[in-house]
Amino acid sequence: MNSKKQGNGKEANTRTSARLKCWEVFRCEEKKCPAYRSRNLRCWLFSGTHCRSEIQGKFLEKIEMCLGCKFFQANKDVAAMRATLKVVDNQFREYNKIISKRDRELRSMSMELAIGLSEVFEALKKIAAGDPTVRVSEKSRVELISKLKHLVNLTAEEIGEIVNLSHEIAIELAEHFDTLHKVSRGELDSRISGGSQIELLEALKKVTNEMIDSISREIGERKHTEEILKERTHDLWARVKEINCLYSISELTEKRDVPIDEVLQGAVDRIPFGWRYPEITCARLILSDQEFNTRNFRETDWRHASTVYVYGEKAGTVEVYYLEEKSSVDEWPFLKEEGDLLDAIARHIGRFIERMKSREALRESEEKYRTVFENTGNATIIVEESATISLINTKFEILSGYSKEEVEGKKSWTEFFHEDDLEKIRECHHTTRINPKANPINYEVQFIDRHGNLKNILLSVSMIPGTKKTVESLIDITERKKLEAQMLHTEKLASIGTLAAGVAHEINNPLAVMLGFTELLLEKVPENSESQDLLNTIQKQGNNAKRIVESLLSFVRYKEHREENVDINKCIDEVLVVKGNTLSINNISVIRNMGESLPMVRGDPNELQQVFFNIISNAIPAMKGGGTLTIQTQSADRDEDKHVVIRISDTGVGIKPEHRSRIFDPLFTTKKVGEGTGLGLTVSYAIAKKYGGSVTFETKVKEESPYSGTTFVITLPALTHCEDPYYRDR
Repeated sequence: MNSKKQGNGKEANTRTSARLKCWEVFRCEEKKCPAYRSRNLRCWLFSGTHCRSEIQGKFLEKIEMCLGCKFFQANKDVAAMRATLKVVDNQFREYNKIISKRDRELRSMSMELAIGLSEVFEALKKIAAGDPTVRVSEKSRVELISKLKHLVNLTAEEIGEIVNLSHEIAIELAEHFDTLHKVSRGELDSRISGGSQIELLEALKKVTNEMIDSISREIGERKHTEEILKERTHDLWARVKEINCLYSISELTEKRDVPIDEVLQGAVDRIPFGWRYPEITCARLILSDQEFNTRNFRETDWRHASTVYVYGEKAGTVEVYYLEEKSSVDEWPFLKEEGDLLDAIARHIGRFIERMKSREALRESEEKYRTVFENTGNATIIVEESATISLINTKFEILSGYSKEEVEGKKSWTEFFHEDDLEKIRECHHTTRINPKANPINYEVQFIDRHGNLKNILLSVSMIPGTKKTVESLIDITERKKLEAQMLHTEKLASIGTLAAGVAHEINNPLAVMLGFTELLLEKVPENSESQDLLNTIQKQGNNAKRIVESLLSFVRYKEHREENVDINKCIDEVLVVKGNTLSINNISVIRNMGESLPMVRGDPNELQQVFFNIISNAIPAMKGGGTLTIQTQSADRDEDKHVVIRISDTGVGIKPEHRSRIFDPLFTTKKVGEGTGLGLTVSYAIAKKYGGSVTFETKVKEESPYSGTTFVITLPALTHCEDPYYRDR
């Protein structure tokens, strides 16, 4: 049966479409009817309804009509059954109160009748004994008793006057006495017979017989009422049993955590409790590939069945059997109401199977959707109208650093984007919800991950049809942006290099002539003369210009160099020896944290020294007034290759944000004219790139951190043992 499990995605629609409104179907215009155009569709619970050209009473008085009505069948559900049971219980209590009150009144009346008759009897007895002075109180809640007592008193008065009347009076009174005595014993068919010439006795006989008739009618009506109440109570309990049976099955089918086989078996086990004789009732549910039986199931001749339909097609049968013969109604052992109940159970089981199939189809659809969602290849999220992220995939977890449990239903999309882009994204969301085609397909924004890292993201926002949700795809283009920046930088270097080469060649020739003639003039002027000082100044500045030109040429053209295995620690030590005096003069202390047993790197030692020399030279003026220069070397594994990493840190003022993107540009400098050429970092960057390495930096100014300074990170590929001749030869 697992293949036929269903979802409840269509349950609400099924119930809503099944409900009817009685005044619409019958085109009823009974505006005085309390159910007319009421929001409460449970018309059977209203008292005083004007249905079918009659005015009905309470639910118990019209229960047979309502239970067979199609509106009751269509509109009943678990909530309706609960309300119906509550109304039935309340009305049943009211009937019990009324009957109890009537019973107390009749009991009181019977007691008063007995007492009144007893008083009348005693009075008549005394009168018959010859005591005409006897009197009885005429007060009584029973009018006939009052009248009787009044007549007794009148009789006593008249007897007092005619105490010596004939024997006929005594006989008649004796008959009255005997009749009243029989009535007091419950013989309500006793009557005073015979005639009398005495008007008083005839009147007494008439009144007494009328009183007996009245008492007889009262008691007869009471018995009839009790029989009707008993019959209706029996019918009511039968209906309550049926409703409880259907309710328990409905309650069972609403449980989502119970397997479908257990639900169907439980429904079958509950069926017998709705029948008149549950102790001899068994049931069976037959579906296309399964069968569910009660434990006592056995096929007999006394069978009742109803067809189960699923999506309008026959799917099985529900059967009820009596295990032994019982008295039948119209030669059929099952009541009509039981047949209706079995049909209702069959319909309910059919709807339950439909829900299970729908639920299974929905689950499969959700699994397909989740698979597609997880395997789109991009970080993807679904955003609610309130801006809350309701669903993310694994790629988004990797991109953001957050788990699904931390994001779904808890975080807003605004928490993941830079504040500079929020207004643009909000506008995009707003426009997309109004006109999905109005926005560009993709646009770039800055994404903030769990650790505060900024990433360049290509964001795409689309509406999910039929909802107010958006699906957003995020592609990390950070590396692509870096490559684009590097390509732009390379193109810029190539352009500047071409320009620099042309300028250098144009300047080199006049510089050579100027320096040559300066040397000739120095040979001819006297030593320590003013002319010699002027010529020395010219020669010094000419050499400076020559050095700048050579730097430009070394940047743009290949220069003869010697590659060898270089010990980075030794290379740095040699640079520090050269710069040691300058560092001391500027009150800069040096901290060395040199890694031991560093692997060799391949390159020109002079060029590598130039890299470190340029970076240390830039750090010195950044630490005006003194500071600390920290140099650290270590080996590291990157992308499955060995590298040597050199970190050179200063405690200077740091690099301003507006200068950071240009520090590797040729001829860019923040120093005063004559203090720098703007080629040091450019040359260092080019040398590191030439040997397959890189130069990056980290910097903070005082506005960003109380600990300002800059760290340059030089990464160079290390030689493996098989590449190093020293190890290879050994």
